[in-house]
Amino acid sequence: MMPVSANSPDAQAILAKLRDIHSPAAISMGPETTAWYIVFAIALMIMVWMLIRFIKAYARKRRQKQALDILHSAVTNYTAENSASAIASISILLRRIALARFKRENVASLKNAAWLNFLDQQLQTTEFSTGIGKILITAPYQKRVETDIAALSDLVERWIKRVL
Repeated sequence: MMPVSANSPDAQAILAKLRDIHSPAAISMGPETTAWYIVFAIALMIMVWMLIRFIKAYARKRRQKQALDILHSAVTNYTAENSASAIASISILLRRIALARFKRENVASLKNAAWLNFLDQQLQTTEFSTGIGKILITAPYQKRVETDIAALSDLVERWIKRVL
């Protein structure tokens, strides 16, 4: 076979048939199938759901802590001289929590036994209406009250943790 020179017509014809070298297309960073988009969407929804649950749990714990701090402050300040005002502040705390947590029209008008029964219903007990909780009705209107403040504090703390 005879060598063909680069300037010959045969060589030019052969070179004309050749294609240039092309670089491959850039690799896409996005997924190629719609299934991956669905997986990403589901993962995003799960993360948003978890974030919302976290925020709600954090807010709930924060409300509980604030209420328990007020309760512990009232219990700490409880003495024979200010026993009525300490129990009155506990009663006010319970009323504020109930008004914030439940429908106003269902809670605002409750008083005396109905109020204690409402508190009992939330805790599923009778400790407010028949036990230590009865003091919440009479104590705010007396000068001095003798009661087991630790038992009352424990009852109110359980109610707060249950409701908030």
